Amino acid sequence: MKKNFLLLILSFFINLLYSWDFTIDTDKNGKIDRWIKADVMKSWDLLDTNKNRKADELCFYVSNKNIVYLIEKEEMDSNADEKSDIFISIKVIDRDFFREISFDSNYDGNIDTIYYEKNDFRYMAKYDTNHNGFFDSIEEYSKNGSEIKQELIMDKWIDVEYSKIL
Repeated sequence: MKKNFLLLILSFFINLLYSWDFTIDTDKNGKIDRWIKADVMKSWDLLDTNKNRKADELCFYVSNKNIVYLIEKEEMDSNADEKSDIFISIKVIDRDFFREISFDSNYDGNIDTIYYEKNDFRYMAKYDTNHNGFFDSIEEYSKNGSEIKQELIMDKWIDVEYSKIL
């Protein structure tokens, strides 16, 4: 019992050594507009999805000391009101990044758009187009360029096709 407890405490302190929180003023206006929770990532090159030998900015944060961190969660303020309106969470499974990006596009404090990505490919999006707190439109994408759209109409999900104007 004591051994398990000591291992738990040891793993907690090791996690503290490698897990970091960053606050950043990206537009240099004196206000924090980006918050990052990240872990030190020594073998980041194994997860270099585009093979350019640079830490991919979508999933990594590189400090001014050139230390690479894997972003776990990130929040951003896109309209300088000092409130987060973009929320990103990243999970790594094997050698793939899964990102969930949530937006409060009308700045009312509620999420109204969510994008789901695997590596750099967006495979699904959900929208609350009338800002009532319920997602009423879903788009699914495939790598061959096809797209499936569904909208919530009278409490039923209906496949919808839109013609594209060129």
